[in-house]
Amino acid sequence: MVLFAVLGVALIPCMALILSNQASVLQHASEWIIAACFSPIFLLIGGTTTGIFIGFKSYLLDIAPAERRPTYIGITNTVLGIGSLYPIFGGVLADLVHLQGVFALSATTVLVGFWLCFYMKASSY
Repeated sequence: MVLFAVLGVALIPCMALILSNQASVLQHASEWIIAACFSPIFLLIGGTTTGIFIGFKSYLLDIAPAERRPTYIGITNTVLGIGSLYPIFGGVLADLVHLQGVFALSATTVLVGFWLCFYMKASSY
């Protein structure tokens, strides 16, 4: 599942960017062709979300001191709740810089996140 999450995080923005650049071709396609083009993205989003949730919660429980785990989990859930507002920001950003800009920003964010992974605290496993 974790491998699926890693591949999904890397591929989703790239696939979406490629499809957004093909908008002129896709606007004349039938609905089933559009659904077939975007189905892999939605499949990856579902698997990626599940894999990230499982991996992140396990990592958090591993690095948090036992007496501070409730605090760590509470702060994490609060920060993740703020993340539920990101689609609104994405919509505003799409109006300002179009979808290509949103997907380019997403791809850049994924690369920065991947780079930051090398500085994570090592797990005890």
